[in-house]
Amino acid sequence: MEISIHACNDRIKQNHKKKSLSKNIFLEYFSTNLTRLKASL
Repeated sequence: MEISIHACNDRIKQNHKKKSLSKNIFLEYFSTNLTRLKASL
């Protein structure tokens, strides 16, 4: 039982890392596009 709980927590942490990573990539992409838009204006 203990092992499965730890495995579950690890999986949740990994998923959370992936989500936050993709969010950071999206924010970087969005901000660079925003600066490009301002530059083109």
